[in-house]
Amino acid sequence: MGARHLLTDKQIDKARNAPAGARYILWDGVVPSLGLRVTDKGHKSFLVQRRVNGRMIKLTLGEYPAVGLADARERAQAALKDMARGIDPRQGKPAQVTASGLRKDSFEGAVETYIKREVEKNRRPRTQVEIIRPLRKLFVRWGTLPLSAIGPREILDLLDEIGDAGTPVAANRTYSVLRRFFRWCVERQLLPTNPAANVRKPSKEQSRSRVLDDNELREVWNACADFGWPFGPYFRALILTGQHRSELAGMTWGEVNLDERQWMVPAARTKNGHEHLVPLSKPMMEIFAKAPQFADDDAPDDLRARPIFTTNGETGVSGFSRAKARLEADMLKARIDLATASGTATSKVKPMPAWTLHDLRRSCATGMARIGVAPHIIETVLNHMSGFRSGIAGVYQRHPYVEERRRALEAWAQHLQSFVDPAEPGANVVSLRGAKR
Repeated sequence: MGARHLLTDKQIDKARNAPAGARYILWDGVVPSLGLRVTDKGHKSFLVQRRVNGRMIKLTLGEYPAVGLADARERAQAALKDMARGIDPRQGKPAQVTASGLRKDSFEGAVETYIKREVEKNRRPRTQVEIIRPLRKLFVRWGTLPLSAIGPREILDLLDEIGDAGTPVAANRTYSVLRRFFRWCVERQLLPTNPAANVRKPSKEQSRSRVLDDNELREVWNACADFGWPFGPYFRALILTGQHRSELAGMTWGEVNLDERQWMVPAARTKNGHEHLVPLSKPMMEIFAKAPQFADDDAPDDLRARPIFTTNGETGVSGFSRAKARLEADMLKARIDLATASGTATSKVKPMPAWTLHDLRRSCATGMARIGVAPHIIETVLNHMSGFRSGIAGVYQRHPYVEERRRALEAWAQHLQSFVDPAEPGANVVSLRGAKR
């Protein structure tokens, strides 16, 4: 849009013809988006130009002098009010809105419809969170924008910003979520094409291979001894069972059968959506024996829905990064104390090489393999659907291997007990106020 002028009837009368085959527009400085279009033949007409639902709309208001300047400004203001509400004055149709009042063709409106019709109906709770969180974080950036205004350039700029912030994995996850979302928009006729279709994945990810050796596992295990409830026993349970951190954090008393010594993880809480049985080794049973059992005055026996690894009796543990940082600080202190006792310079003491909680799961699997547990039993313990449990074999192979799983986890627990501190798992558990033991 060119420079704006305070249009006057005198200025309009004196406006020169456009060059042959061309036209130009004089924009009004009183009513934004109102212009006088002048052709090479000397025809003059008023128009309004503005984006409506992502599309540039030009509305002719009438030819001058049949339509005067004052009348043109009045017509322009009326048209602009409609345009601001998403109405194309040429058609008189308002933009469709969702039940919550959001324009359906806006990013936020489309996302909320996508969540309601696709994500919540067809995705497991854990996957829902992984899809919904990155999309809603973009409301600040793209919320009111029409979908048609979000192209490959906007997506690339977003992914570059996330990657440049030092979080390339987050950029990859956002990329995957946006590709699926925009593909759904095309299927729903909200967009003609997927703007992310030709955008490449931002970063190449390398699968982790970190496995803690026996000495490192001993350091983690022993540091948990005085860590208190719930994280000390929780970290040990990760080592003992090899299960996902979120599945273990969400474990409730109703999922555990202490008589049968097993934990049944419901399908809604597993990563692959399949119910998963985890036999409980002797050290795991000892952890449960020392676990606080929060009681409600109105229903003292109703513990089935209550989480086991909890600080308040209502929600499972969270804040894994902070807890792990505290644990690593304790491990480093233990190394320094050992160096001092042996006369080694403490300046040479270094923390244990970087590791993640998921590395404990990999270490459990690798450890079971080292002591002779068969690969297909390890896969069953981990609830993996790859290898022998995938494809046609997985369709027909339904043997649960319950006893084999139990023997594998018991053997792993015994192996751990052979080199870690002999202190009882869960020792020095801190009793919580309101807990019933």
